[in-house]
Amino acid sequence: GIKMSAFTLGLNTYTVPFRMHGENRDRVIANLKASGIRSGTVLLEGGKASERDDTDHENLFRQESYFHYLFGVREPGFWGAIDVGTGRTVLFCPRLPEEYAVWMGKISTPEEFKVKYEVDEVLFSDGLEGHLRSEAASKPLLLNKGKNSDSGSTYEPPKLPAFADLETDEGKLFPVLCDSRVFKSPKELDLMAHVSKLTSLSHVHVMRSVKPGMMEYQLEANFSHYSYYNYGCRNMGYTAICACGPNPAVLHYGHAGAPNDRVIREEDMLLLDMGAEYHCYGSDITCSYPASGKFTERQTKVY
Repeated sequence: GIKMSAFTLGLNTYTVPFRMHGENRDRVIANLKASGIRSGTVLLEGGKASERDDTDHENLFRQESYFHYLFGVREPGFWGAIDVGTGRTVLFCPRLPEEYAVWMGKISTPEEFKVKYEVDEVLFSDGLEGHLRSEAASKPLLLNKGKNSDSGSTYEPPKLPAFADLETDEGKLFPVLCDSRVFKSPKELDLMAHVSKLTSLSHVHVMRSVKPGMMEYQLEANFSHYSYYNYGCRNMGYTAICACGPNPAVLHYGHAGAPNDRVIREEDMLLLDMGAEYHCYGSDITCSYPASGKFTERQTKVY
């Protein structure tokens, strides 16, 4: 049979078939057609590599979520195009200089990326505009622009010189793509259930380790280590909230200005809001319990 490409980090970590992202593309195309859009090219730009301020330290890359949903690409600097009429999918990878291999490791070829991500073709991104201007890219170009209802921030589409003289649409893709992401496929649900389970087990590990006299950040460290060491979760879904005593009253406690740095006391209630992330799919679980291990009458009533 045909060997299916998948993401895993070895040992006992979860295996995610890249076909999951192909199914996501199929769903978006079907929903676009159901909304009356029967032709055109969905065009998305993936996340970019970034450095810490003016240094050469490259921040750990995490893919932009819409791009990940459709393509599952783990590397920065990619573009993706999907033909609405045929479903044909083309990825565009950066053309990296030879010295990249010395600092960052082996440079994958377009053919290797094609096999890895199970798409129809992979080209270099310096050929993107030529491709978009050609007959190979059906028009209009459907660009993703809209307001995130949680943050209030606007998702801005990329800007390219080619857009000046090509037919583009910035209004139709966003609502369809958002709605498509709301309804999860069986493969997505299995992955989310796995991440929720390992997050729960990581909370149990923290619960067993906590005792008065520890620092809040030690609970964060225990959670992060357990979920990464046992399940390959290098990223957290969000900044950990390890709030004890009066700190649970601060909704997003744990950020750099309030950094999980209080000593845990015998009489404290703990509010621990932490979630692991695997293959860009996250979990969000909050637990509350007394530092002493036993609820007082007052703590019981509040709980």
